[in-house]
Amino acid sequence: MGGQSSEHEISVLSGKTVCENLDRQKYEIIPVHIGRDGEWAVPFETLMDKADIAFLALHGEYGEDGTIQQFLDSIGLRYTGSSARSSALGMNKLACSKLFAAYDLGVPKWTEITR
Repeated sequence: MGGQSSEHEISVLSGKTVCENLDRQKYEIIPVHIGRDGEWAVPFETLMDKADIAFLALHGEYGEDGTIQQFLDSIGLRYTGSSARSSALGMNKLACSKLFAAYDLGVPKWTEITR
């Protein structure tokens, strides 16, 4: 939760809500706050030793664009949500529109504007 995006505060609220609502009888919960500066309150080496899965509550850049997913893939830690590739594609509206149109999926009219 947290992170470097402009959505830091809402991400913290999301993370706290998840922690409050997971069943502590079933799960050992390790809240991980990532500061606006990118510093992790819990070293990811600790997570490697103790965590089976990361419940992602990061919003915006770094949390929804495939960045954190790619990092977790690189250290072999499973996570909730979309893959790194799917997340990155989902944040690129132009690439998504082109892909969907290529498969004849309905997309709103759009125009690509370049410099």
